[in-house]
Amino acid sequence: MSGEFRPDVGWQLGMQTVGAVLSAPARLGGNTHTVLPGELFRSALLRPSRLHALLLEYKIQTVISLMGGDEGDPWFLEQHETCRRAGATLAAIRLSTRRLPRPAEMARLVALLETVRSPVLLHCRSGADRTGLATALYLHLRAGRDLEQAIPVGLSWRYGHLPTRARALTSFFLLYQATSAGEDLPEWVAGRYPELYPLYRRGYRTHPG
Repeated sequence: MSGEFRPDVGWQLGMQTVGAVLSAPARLGGNTHTVLPGELFRSALLRPSRLHALLLEYKIQTVISLMGGDEGDPWFLEQHETCRRAGATLAAIRLSTRRLPRPAEMARLVALLETVRSPVLLHCRSGADRTGLATALYLHLRAGRDLEQAIPVGLSWRYGHLPTRARALTSFFLLYQATSAGEDLPEWVAGRYPELYPLYRRGYRTHPG
């Protein structure tokens, strides 16, 4: 299989300029937004005090960090303690903006989003790209939205996402749409995606490898 899975280049270049100007307000206040009232929220990496207040205000049950985290990361230890004090569960999945999600990461994320206790807060460092991918997945898997509706909501310049900066994440969905042959996304992630990943692991490359 060959070819390039990426958004239209002309659209990308136009949105890069528009997004740079209009996405700034979305970043104020930790890029925190309600996606589904009472169910799904998204943000950047928040200070412990801000995160604690958000968890209590919206009674958030689960926080999912899309930038990973382990016991060697001070910020992660702080976040774990903040969630514990607020009665929330913290889960961590390490995604990258520079390559397609590894099959094991994506399988775990899909399984988590299908079963997670809500309300849910999704976050990464800026709240724009990795959080956008997870938001689109949640809307598709849990809210039943078509991907054509879910992707523009999740990966939007309104939250600071620029396709030219994180094309691999957009390319994940394009690769699914090009190769799924109608297969549901969870089944495709479990079966076909691990076969395709070595060929298109960077998503936007012209040739496999």
